[in-house]
Amino acid sequence: MPIRFQSLPAFNFRAVRLGFLLLLASQTWGASAQDEYQIGLTLYKQGHYAQAVSHFQSAVQTDPSYWQAFQLLGQSQYQSGDKAGALNTFDQSLKLHPDNPSLRNFTERLRKTLPPPVPGTEGTRPVSTLGMSAKPLVNPASRMQPAFAQVYATFGSSIFTDLSTGFRVLNNLTFNPFSKNTTDLPYLGMGVELGYCMDRNDCFSMNLELASVYGFSVKSNDPSDQFTETLSNQLMSIGLNYAYMTPDKDGPWIARFGVAYYLLGFSYSESEVDISAAVSQQVSLPAGTGTALGASVALGKDFDLGGFSLELLGKVKMATISQMTGAYTATGGPNPNLGTSGMGALAVRSDGVINVVDQSQMGTSGERYARMELLGFELRAGLNYRF
Repeated sequence: MPIRFQSLPAFNFRAVRLGFLLLLASQTWGASAQDEYQIGLTLYKQGHYAQAVSHFQSAVQTDPSYWQAFQLLGQSQYQSGDKAGALNTFDQSLKLHPDNPSLRNFTERLRKTLPPPVPGTEGTRPVSTLGMSAKPLVNPASRMQPAFAQVYATFGSSIFTDLSTGFRVLNNLTFNPFSKNTTDLPYLGMGVELGYCMDRNDCFSMNLELASVYGFSVKSNDPSDQFTETLSNQLMSIGLNYAYMTPDKDGPWIARFGVAYYLLGFSYSESEVDISAAVSQQVSLPAGTGTALGASVALGKDFDLGGFSLELLGKVKMATISQMTGAYTATGGPNPNLGTSGMGALAVRSDGVINVVDQSQMGTSGERYARMELLGFELRAGLNYRF
């Protein structure tokens, strides 16, 4: 007689996944708001609204600023029949995140279907004929609009140094480029930034920034030696950034770390007519460059403006651009280390005077490469748009 086997029931993967999540939550001390939210979301999608309520409640108790958990808690309460409780929960979500038109419209419709509260009966469940789909009003898996674009402006300073004694402290700055000291060069910049937030805390971005660095122009006060020296700078940087954000009721606090590639473009010229020595010299380096890899750290705050947000950062940049070189031309002058044309470097003589030196003759008269220190405090204000 043939043996008949009974068919086994289909393996319920969803039930096993839910059981695993519940077991993991029960075995974990101090489950995070994110963990509770994800468990509640799984229960909600499976139609277990009453069970989802407890997990969303745990999420908002752990993180009272978690407006998405408040919204899904209200959804679960509504589907469980507690429409008055859902209305209160929706109001709480809207207080935390007013820019939610779909939820606001539904809340107002729900409010009109419920009788005005009677003292002592706020906990009752009024009967309503308003229907509602089990589909969330917004995508609950997305806790925030993750992608953002920012336009920002900066104000900061860079340091030009002659390297005569190495790095100088910031309180030892001077505006005299002929001294054996450093020169503070303020700058104004504008930039654009594109980023993506992996969750409520971790965001990554890329930015492009252009800045105009104030150089210097010096004229000699000696009528017998008419000397003029001019330096101007432009700075471009391309950066990669990581930001850690902590939620707050009016916008998150931000700690940002970044690396950037800096490209310095500069022009330099000098003109000297020494009447007493009957010497005339003109040197021009119209398009010099220098590059460096640097880093930055910043602390700031983001303020919600309803659809947009304003970001304010205090930032420190760290980089050194040391070899500022380019093609030069020269006429006249007694300098034997400088030809009529060639590749030159912006340098500083042993007496502190800045000039252009042919790279092949570098160091024969005690010159050192001049350098730009991108070390200093910078203020940045940016307007964010999330999409």
